Amino acid sequence: MQTIAAVRLEGGLGDHILGLRLLPFISRRYPNHHIIVYSDSGANRAQLDIVRLSPYVREVVPVFRILERVTKHNLWHLDNLRPQDIELMRSADVFFDAALWSFFVPQSKVLGVPFYDILASRPELRIPQNARSQARDLLGEPEGLRYIGLNLSKYGAQFIHNQRSALRAFLRSLMTGPATRVLNIFSRSTDFPHWPEPERSQRRKISREESEVISELSSWDERIIPIVDQPIAVVAALLEMCRYFVGVDNGIKHLAWALGIPHTLILPHVSDFNRPENAREITFVLHWIPDFDRTLALNCADQVAIHTREAIDRLNQS
Repeated sequence: MQTIAAVRLEGGLGDHILGLRLLPFISRRYPNHHIIVYSDSGANRAQLDIVRLSPYVREVVPVFRILERVTKHNLWHLDNLRPQDIELMRSADVFFDAALWSFFVPQSKVLGVPFYDILASRPELRIPQNARSQARDLLGEPEGLRYIGLNLSKYGAQFIHNQRSALRAFLRSLMTGPATRVLNIFSRSTDFPHWPEPERSQRRKISREESEVISELSSWDERIIPIVDQPIAVVAALLEMCRYFVGVDNGIKHLAWALGIPHTLILPHVSDFNRPENAREITFVLHWIPDFDRTLALNCADQVAIHTREAIDRLNQS
């Protein structure tokens, strides 16, 4: 008889990627258990597919929220799920809720590891060979070219408009060699099925408007290649081919981080964490930005220069 370890992952693509950090610790603690991941994302394809890249997962099963219960303040609550889904997860031999709000503290006690070891780890992902083949087909003949991944989907069209000059200057500073190509990765729309109304419709509208602006970035230079609406496994394979990545706080950036791609994480601003009134922002960083050391505000000339030098060094490595 199979023994089962059930794991609930919730939220967006980035939340799922960060939650996958828990799986190797479960596998070591329960080596004879099959791990089944229950994806609380409204059956969104990207989240289901990213879980399938984990070598620890035997099966991924979508579970669903009672959206009338959900608000933007309780999105991650387990009791928002349908009773039959909660019963199914809890019927496993062991159950872990990998929602990120707890910093893995309660899970760490069960697993017998310090919670900061879990937070400091990266998910393990295996990219299928067919996804690598599709990535190569998209790029044609990549031999001798040096790729930078780019994804700016997060803060809306106005953020990109406001940062347009600084973004353009930063990208141009990275594209000094004729063999450099930038892969402008984006989706034309995102559904957000795990969000309640009216927030879901608002986010879909913002996403559509933002994607139109992002698509225009490819007109800045003929070496910027649009990569549009690709499955997440193909995106992972493309990122694997990149020597550097530039992104914002979203799931594609988390994917680049998980794959160990050297990168720059652009934030609208970087707070002064020495000020006690910013303590809540430290909590935000601990939850969702494990690579805070790679953050950059484009209005900070000294930091832009540092990131530029580091990126060029990576691009020039043989």
